[in-house]
Amino acid sequence: MRLRATSIGITGAALLFSSGCGGGGKSPAAPAPVATPTTAPTPTPPPPIPGYTAACAAVGYGTRDVTCEGGDSAFFADVEDAIDRLIATKPEIFNFKVPGADGGLRVVDRDAYYQGVADILGTKGLCAAPSFGPVTLLVKRTNEWSEAFVILSPRDTVRRGQSVFAARCSPAEFPLRPEEAIAYVRVAFFGIQCPPGIVAPPQQLGRLPVVCTGYVTATPKDRSGLNVPSFIHGPDITWELQSGEGTVAPRPVEVPFNYVLAARRVGNFKFCATVQGVTGCLDGRVIQAP
Repeated sequence: MRLRATSIGITGAALLFSSGCGGGGKSPAAPAPVATPTTAPTPTPPPPIPGYTAACAAVGYGTRDVTCEGGDSAFFADVEDAIDRLIATKPEIFNFKVPGADGGLRVVDRDAYYQGVADILGTKGLCAAPSFGPVTLLVKRTNEWSEAFVILSPRDTVRRGQSVFAARCSPAEFPLRPEEAIAYVRVAFFGIQCPPGIVAPPQQLGRLPVVCTGYVTATPKDRSGLNVPSFIHGPDITWELQSGEGTVAPRPVEVPFNYVLAARRVGNFKFCATVQGVTGCLDGRVIQAP
């Protein structure tokens, strides 16, 4: 109880002291707090997509599960303008002296041509990139749809006019994530070395004479059978001899996507490579030397 009574007494004394010091007037009002201005956070830019322009990073990835059809193009005028600007600004990509067999303007650097048009479209806020090959030019503004253009003739000349528009695909079909871009991995011999007097069989047969050495390569492919560029699938690969231990002796080399198989005894073997979760295998056989 004493603690409570003492507390009240102290509070009352404090109130009397406070009211007496001001000459009987009211205490001045406390100043209003000053609001601190807030700055909106700067949005974090999306991570870049390897091999594609900043405009593509802003839109994001597409998908390979699309439906394509003809119709009218939304980007035809932009593509035509980009070709005109590239011709004017990068004349070294073209041969103005000797026309192509079809009379068109010859392109002397196919990769620079496709990439140059894509870069100019990027300045218009469009995501554009050559397909693997390259075969067509792909263009989109959102992921609702993308359009494909054939801007190079089979004779490597500039194609113009409405016929360059090939198709519209919904939703957008590019760019693809690495695991979607790779439809399969082709694993095959790219060389067979044998002692003098031994004729190596055709590489595509997957046959390796017992006295020979085979050189194997793994190639990620898209659904059209075109090579997936290395900047998309990356440098990582896993090799595995799934069957045939003792039939062949695998040996790595400096190039990660190549391997060496030394034949040891007659029999079947299965040598596989996995890239971005997609596995392909060479079903081979070691045979007697002819």
